[in-house]
Amino acid sequence: MADTRGSSRRASRRGPQRPQTPLRSAATSSKSKAPTSRNKQQPAPRTRDGIEPQSQATALPSDLWTLLLPFLSWRDTAAMRCVCCEWGHVVSDAKKLHPEWRSTVLGPSANGSESLELLRTNHLRWADTRFAPDLLLLSAVSQDPSPWHRGGYWDEAIAAIEEAKLLPATCRIVGVFTVNAVLGAREDGEEVTEDDETGSSAVTLSTSVAHLPQTTVEVAEFDRKDLRRCQRGVELDNPFTVLQDDEHTPSFMLFGVNDQSASQLVPVVDEWYPGATVVGAVSPLSDRCVPLATYSGGVQVSRGRQDRKARRNSGAKEQAASRRRPRGPRCQVAFPSTMLLRLQGDVGVRSFSSSGYAPITPLIRCERASVAQELSQVVTYDLVSLLNHNATEEGPPHRIMDILEPSERLVIEREGRTLNIFSCQESAPLQHLFDCYSASKTKLPAPNSARIDRLEFVFWLQDRLMSLPARCWQEGAYGIVASHHPSRTSQALTEALRSTHERLSSARERAFGAFVVAGALNEVEDPAHAKDVSQLCADVFRGLQLGGCVVSSSVGPVAFFGGLRPPVVRNIAQVQTHTTCGAIFYMKL
Repeated sequence: MADTRGSSRRASRRGPQRPQTPLRSAATSSKSKAPTSRNKQQPAPRTRDGIEPQSQATALPSDLWTLLLPFLSWRDTAAMRCVCCEWGHVVSDAKKLHPEWRSTVLGPSANGSESLELLRTNHLRWADTRFAPDLLLLSAVSQDPSPWHRGGYWDEAIAAIEEAKLLPATCRIVGVFTVNAVLGAREDGEEVTEDDETGSSAVTLSTSVAHLPQTTVEVAEFDRKDLRRCQRGVELDNPFTVLQDDEHTPSFMLFGVNDQSASQLVPVVDEWYPGATVVGAVSPLSDRCVPLATYSGGVQVSRGRQDRKARRNSGAKEQAASRRRPRGPRCQVAFPSTMLLRLQGDVGVRSFSSSGYAPITPLIRCERASVAQELSQVVTYDLVSLLNHNATEEGPPHRIMDILEPSERLVIEREGRTLNIFSCQESAPLQHLFDCYSASKTKLPAPNSARIDRLEFVFWLQDRLMSLPARCWQEGAYGIVASHHPSRTSQALTEALRSTHERLSSARERAFGAFVVAGALNEVEDPAHAKDVSQLCADVFRGLQLGGCVVSSSVGPVAFFGGLRPPVVRNIAQVQTHTTCGAIFYMKL
């Protein structure tokens, strides 16, 4: 009796109960059965008060999205694209309009192992961009190259990034090792100084992570033997994707370990893409270390070759390398001798270059060049002729030593200053350049179609001007001899940066990042040189994120004295020493 009253009270609390029909009881009993292909059905989506889930996600106004995006990381925005179509459209539209460049200096660390740990633990400082990054430029400096023997450090760094998923799988990674210095500032705004070094084994990293909207990033590797054959006349295949007629000229970043190979590749790029911007760095091999590495993240890397035999040989090498390397992320790390990074899309590159060379002769003409009797591999410039003020008539021939000032000759002989010759087949461009430098003018006349070459490795020996025969001053060509003055380096760089800033402002191009390669100077310590370059860039381009390194040779447009822009239509890139070359990334209109 009590049980009956208890059950009635429980029933009253639950409310009126619906009688169970035989059909409902059968359905209830079927829930305990294992699902099969016959009875398995997808449950209908449940809604609340007739509101669809997608309409809940789209309730946020667009202004709120604009305020929210700066506080998100690329993982957050990638997850938002998977929530619903509306969120995906919001992220995709913002991704096209907001480029990003984040440069950070990590270290110095006591050794290579600690620098890798610093790279892992500080990923929020250098890797968390708002949208998925497309490119990582990783520069490392240390006086001890042993961690880079056979590319060991690069293997471990890429493995650490992949295992912790610090970057998306599609991000391209380029690593450059140097024994000189890196550019940039720490997160707290302090520059890297020489006092920060903890020893010869200390490692400092400079990371530049870039999100490049609507821009395709392609990597191609080139073998030095193929480049040598190309120099002899064998055609080199273009490994990049063919561009459409309506597409803009791409921009390139060149990295290498050999000056000669890089110098051979630069004119090939100009032949493929006339007028293309090329900026890069050359860090030479030393003590069995591998200064250059690239990681494709599972994307195939193109390789430039000439013939089928070369392709078969390279394919065999790739198979042998794949057998030696372990499976996993490390098997895709490549160590090219020379490589190109092509950027094609809405992101453009404005290049600049500067050096501390100043003219020590007026405009002259080479009248006689001969091979030295004592040194068969050296070309001597015996006689030159002076031009009048209007640069229309040449005077009688002179010896080069009779034209130089005695004080300048004394400084060159005592201090061993390096010399350059700026050569051109026409006299007008050089004369205008010399006049503007002498009068401290920054605006040059209308561009000329002539080409001005910068001839390096010129030296003074036994009162004679000499150079290597590889690139010599041709008889009948005009030229200006210049010597390197360390005190003029900062002034020339400031002028080059200001000129580039004015070009960007006049064209209404929005700069968002910079990568600068500074050539090492014999007279200035590398850390001090890196600090000066970083500070000058920060003063001219305020708020612009800067990354880069100091290496032996830089790649960029020919650097003229005073940081002046040349009065020529096309300033073809060149591998140069004692020169600062930079790339300013901007969004095209």
